[in-house]
Amino acid sequence: MQFLFWKQIIFSNKIDKILKFYTIHFTIFFIVLFIYVNYMIQLYGSKHSCSITIHYLLELLWADYEKFDVQIGSEELKKINPRGAVPAIIDTDNNVTLTQLTAISQYLAKKYPAKNLGSDGDIVNDYKLNNLLALLNSDIHTSFWPFFVTGKFTTSTDAEIINDIKSASIKKIHTNMQYLDNLLGAKQYFLFDRLTIADIYAYVLITWWAMVLGENFQELKNLKTFMGTLSSLPEIQKVSQSYK
Repeated sequence: MQFLFWKQIIFSNKIDKILKFYTIHFTIFFIVLFIYVNYMIQLYGSKHSCSITIHYLLELLWADYEKFDVQIGSEELKKINPRGAVPAIIDTDNNVTLTQLTAISQYLAKKYPAKNLGSDGDIVNDYKLNNLLALLNSDIHTSFWPFFVTGKFTTSTDAEIINDIKSASIKKIHTNMQYLDNLLGAKQYFLFDRLTIADIYAYVLITWWAMVLGENFQELKNLKTFMGTLSSLPEIQKVSQSYK
């Protein structure tokens, strides 16, 4: 009888330990799952658009995110961004929807400071980063528009006029690329001797120039080296491959 009594106690203790083990581990699992689901960043972007810049950043920042492919100007996208433009993100951590590429880039750099892709907070360095982002966004990015969306710059359907607009756009893009090459010089990165959000934006714009216009960097050696450096990053390769 005593043997059966102790056997029951030992068996009961084993069951308790097993139950406690699985209870603890399942609790941890569901806590992690809750955090993952509720703190995920949702990226809304489209193929062949500048939203790939934010996609690159999210990978480089090791952020938890999910990407949604949307059509620019669609009703689906307008529910997220009334202007119907990409990129747009929803950060469920802060319950906020963000639009505009440079604003999102700055936000993400501050949200994930450990990756050091933004400024260091020094007022002069803040200016340098903002200045470069403004140049990329206002001057260089916009120089592609007449080439990509010529119809927004004329009501004419005359082929000669359309070709003239495209030619002017190409000329401006070339001038901008030469400026970037001089600005970069022999440096590895554009600012602070390290990778920043501005480098990622520049990488996307230079990629457009090289791929769409068929440029081969013969005259722009500094940009060629820069592109080789960024193209070798595993995060850049992973995102680029996902668009093929």
